[in-house]
Amino acid sequence: MIRYISVEDERKWFPNPDLWFEILTGATDELNTMYPDSLYTISVINMDGEENAFAWPGWHMYFTKALLENTRYQTELDFVVGHEMYHTLNRDVIKGAISKIPLYIFLSFLGNSSGQLLFDSFIANPHSKTVEIPADKAWVDFVAEKNGHVWCVLDFLKKNNTLSDNALWFFSSHPMSATRILLLETYIKKQWYSERECDFLDFNNI
Repeated sequence: MIRYISVEDERKWFPNPDLWFEILTGATDELNTMYPDSLYTISVINMDGEENAFAWPGWHMYFTKALLENTRYQTELDFVVGHEMYHTLNRDVIKGAISKIPLYIFLSFLGNSSGQLLFDSFIANPHSKTVEIPADKAWVDFVAEKNGHVWCVLDFLKKNNTLSDNALWFFSSHPMSATRILLLETYIKKQWYSERECDFLDFNNI
């Protein structure tokens, strides 16, 4: 049923969250210039050194300053941008929001924060994990088509392939980085995608 909700209605239902973040105008303009065909509102925000990217209901996407500062290659950034685009196109964001909000409101009314934790751990997070791998694969395809190769595409995941990251996978909305890397390396070989020297990312407004 969510696929029958128009983008316009989704934007009306979910307010633009720009007021909640410090928007870095110069970096935002440059990032939008790099992806001129985007159907989404792309913004760069400052989150105290946190490397993150996320899609938001209403067709908004956010990338942190720290993520861009620590992204070395164009294909690496293409993968992260494309991953979030997939979630938006597949309506994963609004699906998650609509499924969570009513129960969160109910549990908050009861003052039951432990209920929210249990819901996230056993229902919401496992559901989120199932949509991450298709998003990864779809946008490895996107990177291959855009750049002609996929070399360095997994660098973002490899940087986060730490013991602490993998140890906390149960409480995360994403699968373990080690699992994602293994599955994507297998997928890349299966698709016979080529590898060649990566282009360094030239970002001037960070």
